[in-house]
Amino acid sequence: MAVKKRKESSPDGYQMMKQELKSGELARVYVLYGEESYLVDSCRKALRKKLVEDFASDFNFHQFDGESWDMDAFQEAVEAIPVMSETSLVEVSDVNFFALEERQRDRLTEIFSDMPEYCTVLFVFDTVPWKPDKRMKKLYGAFSQVAHAYEMKNQPEHVLIPWMLRELKRGQKTISDDNARYLIMQTGGSMTTLSAELQKLLCYTDREEICRQDIDEVVIPVLEAVVFRLTDDIGSGQYDQALLRLKDLLRQDTEPIVINAVIGRQFRQMYGAKVLSERGKDAYGLMELFGMSQYAARQVYAQARRFKKSQLRTAMELSAEADLALKSFSGAREALLEELLLRLAGLMGVHRS
Repeated sequence: MAVKKRKESSPDGYQMMKQELKSGELARVYVLYGEESYLVDSCRKALRKKLVEDFASDFNFHQFDGESWDMDAFQEAVEAIPVMSETSLVEVSDVNFFALEERQRDRLTEIFSDMPEYCTVLFVFDTVPWKPDKRMKKLYGAFSQVAHAYEMKNQPEHVLIPWMLRELKRGQKTISDDNARYLIMQTGGSMTTLSAELQKLLCYTDREEICRQDIDEVVIPVLEAVVFRLTDDIGSGQYDQALLRLKDLLRQDTEPIVINAVIGRQFRQMYGAKVLSERGKDAYGLMELFGMSQYAARQVYAQARRFKKSQLRTAMELSAEADLALKSFSGAREALLEELLLRLAGLMGVHRS
């Protein structure tokens, strides 16, 4: 039997961009994209500060977006000699240049092929997806010679926790590592979301150290965090509490199909923890398998102890059946989710009080 090669993780775009900004060895063209919009914006601001944030910035910084895009104006901005500065920056937001008409693509190929040393072009993709088309060999070839495209992904705990501590220090507050990891799990680990929730916590508590109670009272948990608690309720025999959590999600207009998908994934993660545990693997194996944080993986490992392996296998089957029913049923799908919870409770030997 052939051994499946381990998939290599892609480089961390944020860390690579940080290194280039620190060294000053910049590419002529950058593309920033990805789910972590906080980091996209952070790198965008850092590049501006590095290149054009001075008294002459009005002359050396040029911006375009989907509405203001014009090839003539773009080329003029790229070729414009900086005023009282050695560098200029041209920033383009949400323009998929691979989707431009052929004449504009040809002009852009020429621009990329002869980029002036003093100019840096930054393409930012926020509402428009970044989709390079390698079939356009001339454009892609010229682009790849001068460009670095960096995906901004959610950051691991060892990056997030020091960043959170720095953010809280500005408000003269702190947080323990364990509660920081709990907060990451509650927010899904997005720095955009974490930044907003940290500001809420700073305003909410008078204590110097933010505690678990503060987080539970203020932070709005992501769907995955709610489902974790919901499945934990089922495992500990608290069916009524699980049903209340489900009804809260439905009152928030969360799509029933999405709720069930996350429920199914939670049981798959627990099943994975059982299998790995039987093979002598720890939570790190679950991190790699599902792309989870270390804290979340440990929590799932602990949660899986409440269930038998056979129960988890059946729970996955019940969720799959519910998915088919939800996608083919035109009536009140909320009742199908409540039925799923009832069947899960019966599977675990849970009875309503």
